[in-house]
Amino acid sequence: MITEDDIVFIRRLIAEHPQLSRWSLSRKLCHAWNWVQTNGALRDVVCRGMMLMLHRAGRVEMPPVRRVVRNPMADRARPCVVDVDQASLHLSLAALGALEVRQVRRTAEEALFNSLRQQHHYLGSHSIALLAGIIDTCRLRRASATDLLARAIHAARMGLPTPALPPIPAALSTHSAAFSAV
Repeated sequence: MITEDDIVFIRRLIAEHPQLSRWSLSRKLCHAWNWVQTNGALRDVVCRGMMLMLHRAGRVEMPPVRRVVRNPMADRARPCVVDVDQASLHLSLAALGALEVRQVRRTAEEALFNSLRQQHHYLGSHSIALLAGIIDTCRLRRASATDLLARAIHAARMGLPTPALPPIPAALSTHSAAFSAV
């Protein structure tokens, strides 16, 4: 949930840096809010999307678009097929042992992940990116992504509104100190 204080902060950031592009402003906001992925990369694409949403809703005034960048993801080649053992496992989860979930973006395992997602996931990459964003946002806000997703699934099944993201903890919502350091 974006608070009124967050909007005031974003407006001030834009007003204090009128020469910056949308790209630069989103990166500056990510630094100020320490909005990073688990691998340390800035969440600037998500941030730009949030800022654009606020702009379209009339809550902030973004600078004009300076250049249109073609999305490289739209033009990328399909990943190479990686053959893996697909034999069925007939054992309990307990017998399988601990499962590890980790980020593979920009690692040697990314190509394997992309290939398996392309071959086996019926929704493709968009749903996985959205899920990763929700998990990371909950982590940053010190909230349970599992609880949020369970409530969202329940709400969808019952025809109820989607639950809001957890609030930003007070310790993280005071951006003014971080703002001047960026």
